[in-house]
Amino acid sequence: MFMLNAYFDESGIDTKSLITVLAGYVATKEVWVAVEAKWQAELAIYSDKGVRTFHMTNCIAQTGEFAGLDTFFSRALIYSLSEILRDHDVQAIWSMVINEDWTAAVTDVGFLARFPKPLDLCFEHVVQQLWGWSSKKAAGELVVPMFAYQPEYHARMSEIGRVYGAQDWYRRVLGPIAFGFPSQNVPLQTADFVAHQINKEWEHREYDELTLQNMGRTLALSNATAFNGMHVGGGFDARALLLTIDRFKKTGSII
Repeated sequence: MFMLNAYFDESGIDTKSLITVLAGYVATKEVWVAVEAKWQAELAIYSDKGVRTFHMTNCIAQTGEFAGLDTFFSRALIYSLSEILRDHDVQAIWSMVINEDWTAAVTDVGFLARFPKPLDLCFEHVVQQLWGWSSKKAAGELVVPMFAYQPEYHARMSEIGRVYGAQDWYRRVLGPIAFGFPSQNVPLQTADFVAHQINKEWEHREYDELTLQNMGRTLALSNATAFNGMHVGGGFDARALLLTIDRFKKTGSII
C-alpha cells in the first residue's frame, strides 16, 4: 500500500511569466484526509456565493466562482486556507526556473534533448527532492504523485508522462503517476495555492505595510509552508543553470 501522496501544480509556463514553477505538497493519506475536511468546511462558508473549488488567481481577482466575494472576504478566505496548511504536517516540494535566464543560458543540445522546456527540469528537480525527502523522512517509501490537469497545457502534461516513463530510476521514488482535476481533488487546490504564491512572491519581492489588500500575497506563503518550511526545493537562475548543465554533461544527473 502506498502511504505517501504528493500533489503538484504549475505556474508561469506561458512565455510571458518571469518564472516557471512546479510546486505542491507531500503528506500521508491521514494528513490529507484531515486537510480536505477542513478545506471543504472553509469553502462551504462561501457556498451561498457560488464558491465550490478554490483557485488562487480567481480568488484574488474576484472572478469566476469568486465574483460574489468582496475584497475583504476573498483575502479572508486565502488567509484561512493558509492557516489550514500551516497547522498540518504537509511538506512543500517545489522547483522554479527564471524563464529569461533559461532562454539565455540553456543552449546545450544534449541538455535540451533531455529537458526541452523549463517545466521538464522542474519535474526532474521535484522528483529528486521527493527522493531525498522520502529517504530521510519516510524510510524510502514510494510517493504517488498527481498533477493538476490543465487542458490548455495538455501537450506539456503529456510530455511529463513521456519523461516519467522513460526514466527507470523514477520507479524507485514514485508510484503510478496520475493527472486530476482540482474541482475533484482538494490536495490539487492546495498545490495551486502554493505554486501561485511562489510565483507571486518572485514578482513582488518587497511589500509595504501588511494590509487586507496584500495579506494574500505575503502571509499566505509564509503560513502555507510554516509546518515544515520550504527547504525541499530550489530555483535555477543563469548561474545555477550553467552549473547544472555542466554537471549533467559529466554525470547525467542534475544534482
